[in-house]
Amino acid sequence: MFENSQLVRGAMAGAVATVPMTMAMTRLREELPEWQRQQPLPPVEITARAENRVGVNWDQETHKAAAVVAHFGYGALCGALYGLLAKRFHQREEVKAPVFALGVWAISYLGWLPALRLMPNAKNLPRERNTMMILSHIVWGLALSRFIKQEPKKIIREAMKGASGGQKSAKLARRVLG
Repeated sequence: MFENSQLVRGAMAGAVATVPMTMAMTRLREELPEWQRQQPLPPVEITARAENRVGVNWDQETHKAAAVVAHFGYGALCGALYGLLAKRFHQREEVKAPVFALGVWAISYLGWLPALRLMPNAKNLPRERNTMMILSHIVWGLALSRFIKQEPKKIIREAMKGASGGQKSAKLARRVLG
């Protein structure tokens, strides 16, 4: 039962933590050199490459929706993994969650994404783009450290709070994905 509740709490916290991560990514993108701002953000780029790999040709609206679902789904998956692993380490959440987030970045952008040819290896990307993604992952880890401590009902309330007030989450998704 404990493992299951930590899994669920971690998944929920990881999905909700993806909101501030996406906000950070969007804001940091504005600081990139002009030629880098023209490139899609990694969640959109990864989704487009995955669609091409499996031979899917979706319209723009479906592609954008798939990118949002994939991005938040990966946040939930990584959060669930964190939920299962976190109790094994005795540091404070505010330390271990961002360290875990950096591990997620490294395993993803130096490992499985290049291996599946869904993204170039981070070693071959511009320093500014890597900085944007590393900082965004740290934001995800800090948010995860906050949400993982909360009961699932409170995590849902926090998510709803973020989604209220003019539908901020929907506006964010449209802004990020163009």
